[in-house]
Amino acid sequence: MSDKDNVVYLNNVMKLSTNPVPVLCEIAGGMLKDVLILGEDEDGTIKMITTQPDTAELLFYLKSAEYALMAGGMDEDDGDYN
Repeated sequence: MSDKDNVVYLNNVMKLSTNPVPVLCEIAGGMLKDVLILGEDEDGTIKMITTQPDTAELLFYLKSAEYALMAGGMDEDDGDYN
């Protein structure tokens, strides 16, 4: 990536097969104690669902994710989940 490149490459994004939302939720349910789910519904509206009631914690999750994305990826695991 050059200094003039405005693209952030997400090299470690999980690739899910058919019907990815339920699969991802099942994976998260087995790994995480709290979740923050951001997504887009059928009409293009951004939605958020969370189990974390503390706004400060939610902001920490979001800023941590932002930092990880800008640093080049979210996870060291490069396996596919089917």
